[in-house]
Amino acid sequence: KELVRRGAFREDLYYRLHVIPIHVPPLRDRREDIAALVTNVMEKFRQSNSLHKRMEPEVLDHLMRYDFPGNVRELINLVERMVVMSEGPVISYADLPGELKKTSHAALDRYTDGLSLKEAVAVAEARIITAAIRRWGGVSGAARALCIHPTTLWRKMVRLGLHGKTAKEQDHCNNATYP
Repeated sequence: KELVRRGAFREDLYYRLHVIPIHVPPLRDRREDIAALVTNVMEKFRQSNSLHKRMEPEVLDHLMRYDFPGNVRELINLVERMVVMSEGPVISYADLPGELKKTSHAALDRYTDGLSLKEAVAVAEARIITAAIRRWGGVSGAARALCIHPTTLWRKMVRLGLHGKTAKEQDHCNNATYP
């Protein structure tokens, strides 16, 4: 819309393309999707190239901590590069590109620098809860995905200070009955 307003994009073309607007959050805001995307990329690559490799959990952990400024395309390219460049049947820490090794530690340090273990765990828990609520559309779905009771999730949200807009929008979930 901004480009159309400035005259840098044809208005008729904008309306042809803007049939159903879809907002897809960046990969860094939905880290819980990374494992499934990696599995999917490796399976497709395995089928098309007959390369049967697996990834060590440590590598996946580093991928889940990386911000992926290039979004899903960067993740796909990175996984394909590691599959092709790794020697042997297992993709290990040694196969990670240098920039990913550095930034994965930096990302962890950014969230835990100067914090006690209890505080660092609270930061991580808040990020996981926020991502789950965003992905599953509310407290009810997030609680199921996290394998905890919705009341427990609600209490954690309040304890972590997540009871603002996110929690108020989900208030109706506490009135539901759960087996």
